[in-house]
This record gives sequence, C-alpha cells and structure tokens, in this order.
Amino acid sequence: MELIDSIKAVVEHPTVTDFNESVWLTDSDTLKSIPIDLQNAVEGLTVVCDAYLITDSGGLETKHTEALRALGCRVGPGEQDSFGLLTAILYTPKGKVLFG
Repeated sequence: MELIDSIKAVVEHPTVTDFNESVWLTDSDTLKSIPIDLQNAVEGLTVVCDAYLITDSGGLETKHTEALRALGCRVGPGEQDSFGLLTAILYTPKGKVLFG
C-alpha cells in the first residue's frame, strides 16, 4: 500500500536513528538538515497523507487506523475551520508530519 510504503521510507531511513516523536519532520530547519533523499521521502509522504488520510468532506479518514497503529503511528487534527480540517498531523515514532 502506498501510504504504508511512504511511511516506512521515512521512519526506516538510516539517518533518522536519533530522531524521536517530538521532531517536526516537515519543519523547514529539519528539512534543510536531512539528506535530499529523506527530504524527498518526507515531501512525498505529505502528498500521500493528503490523498489517504483526509476525507473529501474535510475530516480524518479512519479506515487506515489499524495499519497505522501497526507501524506505531497515529493521525490527529491540526488546524481546523468551520469547513473541516485545514491541516492534520501524522505522528510517527521518528517525528511528526504536517499535511493538508
């Protein structure tokens, strides 16, 4: 599955061994400090998260919850307005990914 493969490409990357769940992987300073292949993986993951984890009505998609949990991940809301989510956050063991 594209979502799971994209998450694994980030959390299993050899350069994130010292990262933990409090790191914002999508922060510009973090992105500048990591190798280009990991930057590309993080940027690709945000696109995949947009496609798989936010519904057309602006809510969180829950059908991938078990697969995410098996990887030690979860998804939560970020910013919201009256129409729904503006952003969401993928929490992984190696950092947080802001998307939306």
